[in-house]
Amino acid sequence: MRFMMNKAQMSFEYILLYSFVMIIFIVVGTILISGLEKTSKTQSETGYLAKQIKSSLIIASLSPSDFKTQIIIPQTISGISIYVDIYPSPDNLVIIRERDSGEYKTVAREFLPVINTGVKLENLTDCKIIISKEDKNISVKLAN
Repeated sequence: MRFMMNKAQMSFEYILLYSFVMIIFIVVGTILISGLEKTSKTQSETGYLAKQIKSSLIIASLSPSDFKTQIIIPQTISGISIYVDIYPSPDNLVIIRERDSGEYKTVAREFLPVINTGVKLENLTDCKIIISKEDKNISVKLAN
């Protein structure tokens, strides 16, 4: 009889231990998945912003007449601070970075058509940029 009690007690302890491990596994899995989902959403939205800048520059370069548009650069996307860098010729590049825990991480990058005039714009956040084409010169500058 004593042997059967030990066996039953061992089975019960095994079930408790198995349940505890499964609960921990589910909690950790849920936390990881939500973190990945947030990162994916941030990358998707920053990619959209980079493509919006690129599309506006392509439209400006293909426009037969003068062209002017504004793009709003948000301060945060999905609660994460972002910074936009726009490099004119010879680089012709837009880079969007996020600052997480004091580190900068590139989350989106697009090559741009030739930007004839303008200066390098770095660490843009919470502002408006103007993309324009005047006399066949394409420029990107901060709005006043």
